[in-house]
Amino acid sequence: MTVYWDSRDTIGLKTSILEAAYNDDTIGNFPGHLKKVITYKKLGNDYYVVSGYEEGKIFYQKTISSDNQLYTCYLKYKETEKEYYAKVAERIFTSFKSDNAKSL
Repeated sequence: MTVYWDSRDTIGLKTSILEAAYNDDTIGNFPGHLKKVITYKKLGNDYYVVSGYEEGKIFYQKTISSDNQLYTCYLKYKETEKEYYAKVAERIFTSFKSDNAKSL
């Protein structure tokens, strides 16, 4: 699991920083994202969620927007660990919200 402040370049965007990041992160298989297959994606008002498979492993990503800054939580694990991590991921990503992003 990785949690980080996402420092993408926002100069000259024609969409919101959140929407631009969502568009970048929901692109499937291309040279920058080796063997990435998106199986679920959702864009909310102040967050987005993306999940699927990357390099043979399951991944979940939630990115939230707070004060025009992006914060991301990313979890990747082996498919054989799916039962265990499904419960862990639900708990982690439910608590990862924009109202507590500044404490990261």
